[in-house]
Amino acid sequence: MTQERRSDCLAHASLEATLGSMNEKIDLILERQLEYSNRITKLETIVTNGMSHNIIEIREKLETVCEQYGKRLAVLESFAWFRTAVSNIRDNLFINIIKLSVVGGIIYVLVHFGNEIVKMVLK
Repeated sequence: MTQERRSDCLAHASLEATLGSMNEKIDLILERQLEYSNRITKLETIVTNGMSHNIIEIREKLETVCEQYGKRLAVLESFAWFRTAVSNIRDNLFINIIKLSVVGGIIYVLVHFGNEIVKMVLK
């Protein structure tokens, strides 16, 4: 029976050593997981703070740009009469070119044949 106790004690000693090394490994794993968790938490706070700061800057810039474009639109609206006229000319460009060419032709005819026409009318 003493030999059985010795073998039990040796077996227990081996199990205790194995359990002790397993506990140490588990403790190391827990420490690493806690460090990893803390790092992730820090990164999340950094990213969140950075993003909120960037969003605030972007909003301020957009407000400034919108104010500037609002002023520009107000100036453009004051020249609406000019824009309307130019838009009408652009829309009727082909017809206007034809009108200008007819007027130019009439002026050409008057310049070159004006004397002859006046002489024929006065006879």
